[in-house]
Amino acid sequence: MPRASQVERQSRALCVELARVTNSRPMHWRTVDAIGNALGLNPDAAGAAVAHAIGQEWLLGEGNPPHSISLTDAGRIMAQRPARPRR
Repeated sequence: MPRASQVERQSRALCVELARVTNSRPMHWRTVDAIGNALGLNPDAAGAAVAHAIGQEWLLGEGNPPHSISLTDAGRIMAQRPARPRR
């Protein structure tokens, strides 16, 4: 299982990639596999990133475990902001 900070970074990256491929349009769905593969994430890492992003209310997920994802308004906003530098 990835470390918490790694899951956070991967969740953010996943949302940014989803925003890129959907042009940040509301209710545009993509598969977890497609977005995870684009980022080079293995299925476990992609699943952990999706679960974290859903918990942060950045994503909506379809299925259990989610197989398709869509950005929420909060996810689109977060994806447009640069990540905070680590201290």
